[in-house]
Amino acid sequence: WIYVVPWGLYNILSHVKENHNNPPIFITENGLVDVADSNTFSDRFIKDDARVQFYESYLTSLQQAIANGVDVRGYYAWSLLDNWEWDSGFSQRFGLYYVDYSAL
Repeated sequence: WIYVVPWGLYNILSHVKENHNNPPIFITENGLVDVADSNTFSDRFIKDDARVQFYESYLTSLQQAIANGVDVRGYYAWSLLDNWEWDSGFSQRFGLYYVDYSAL
């Protein structure tokens, strides 16, 4: 249900700037899900190249929008740590940092 579309971030920010008097914008949740068996460890949780590429592409688009005058005041990744997702429990990992649920 989540797609990686960094150009979409640039487009929507530019649209808001042009059509809504360039209000201050805070991006409050932006992240990449890793759907995985939360009870099975994988090296990809530690060497998380997909997440690095995700944030690199989105932050590049964000930087381009800011350079073009969009008034972005904040950007918050979702999420700092893997967490409980309301409809998926621990089966989806969004965290910048891996949480070993078996150690909790």
